[in-house]
Amino acid sequence: MDESKIREHLEEANQHVKKGDDLIEQQEKRVQEMARDGHQTQIHKQYLEILREVKETFERNRDSIRDEVEGSREE
Repeated sequence: MDESKIREHLEEANQHVKKGDDLIEQQEKRVQEMARDGHQTQIHKQYLEILREVKETFERNRDSIRDEVEGSREE
């Protein structure tokens, strides 16, 4: 794959990580608000954990693409 295409994939992966950060932040606020108001938060905390796991997958994917970009420079 040519370097420009790899860079496109890297930019997309960075966007996924950023989106994951945003969703996690929103969900953390939601859980805090619900707990403060006396609502059950178990399901929402489980969802938060899933978001964190997905974000970790996005980060591993991004890092893999970044390694590919760096490898293509060395060639």
